[in-house]
Amino acid sequence: MIDSELSEPGHASREAVKFVHCSDIHLGASFSMLPRSAADRRRVDQRQTFARIVDLALQHTGKADMMFISGDLFDSARPSPRDVAFVRSQLQRLADGNVQTFIIPGNHDHCREGGFWLKADFPCTKLFTKPAFECCEAANMGISVCGIAPDISQPSRNQISLFDAELPAGNSVLLFHGSWLNFGQATADCHPFTTEDLAELPFSYIALGHYHALRTVEGIRPVAMYPGAPDAIGFSKNDLGDRYVVVGTIDSRGRVDAKPHKINLVSHLAQEIDCTAETEQSLRRRLEEMLSAEIYAQIQLAGNPPGEVITAAEHLADELQQFCSYLDISTSFGSVGEVPADNTYMTRFVQIMNDRIQAASENERPLLSKALELGVRAFMRSE
Repeated sequence: MIDSELSEPGHASREAVKFVHCSDIHLGASFSMLPRSAADRRRVDQRQTFARIVDLALQHTGKADMMFISGDLFDSARPSPRDVAFVRSQLQRLADGNVQTFIIPGNHDHCREGGFWLKADFPCTKLFTKPAFECCEAANMGISVCGIAPDISQPSRNQISLFDAELPAGNSVLLFHGSWLNFGQATADCHPFTTEDLAELPFSYIALGHYHALRTVEGIRPVAMYPGAPDAIGFSKNDLGDRYVVVGTIDSRGRVDAKPHKINLVSHLAQEIDCTAETEQSLRRRLEEMLSAEIYAQIQLAGNPPGEVITAAEHLADELQQFCSYLDISTSFGSVGEVPADNTYMTRFVQIMNDRIQAASENERPLLSKALELGVRAFMRSE
């Protein structure tokens, strides 16, 4: 661990200090929504993603001077020894490359009495483990770095508004893990703050963590960014698609140039498909086009499909699994559209059930729709 000064000869003459900022890596996440084998693969993906972040910081051209990790490096306050050892090995790579690392805990891997953060011996790394602002100077860079750990005993407290630390150097960076109220979230579960709170702070760059989507706080003097989770953790909106870290520079006047850098190789996809106008063939083709070997997908089939689509849906996940890393297909059909004209019993059954669904209450419709779906499948199998 490093103390109030971090030394690296030769930085004083540099015009700009280069950094990589990441957060919410959640090493060791359970991925409980996935089967065990798929969850195991995702945990391997997480470690590989963190290693690629380190690779990015060590690139021969444009090598970073500093790495900021703004919370939830681990998914738990009791990470596995394997994950801790892995992180130590990656931080050693950064140390060997003269990249200084600054870390705060998050609300998932919070610092607790007797916990691993207080025992960690990470190379060339400054850990901010107290729920109070602490600042240090990165020697020969003219940069102050401040951090504060989340206080899980008072998660609703606005820590940002309590900033009172002295900055050893004029140009400065803050590591903070918390809920930006202007993000548009329905709840703010970790030290909420506003855009106005950030505007009052004397920092050049604010390295935020907690939200899993890339976001920049607009309209204030400090540059403040959430890089989001560099690897998807679930299938919520903020976990889908491309994932990022932030790469940037801080020049001698405190001017910041920070940009997102795509880092993930594997993506999560969650989508609902209206099957009303689909045939079995068109639905299969549509799914094949959206899937790839790097995709973990949750697909919900909805709408008022023809009978052939309802029957096909039962087998599509198994048949299309080869096109992606993981595929889960669920159904949420309403009434049923076209059915075979020569099956009078099935036609009558569908008509009666469709009428009942239309007349049913909101609470009754899902059960009736599922009964109709199962009934159509039974009729189609009996042909």
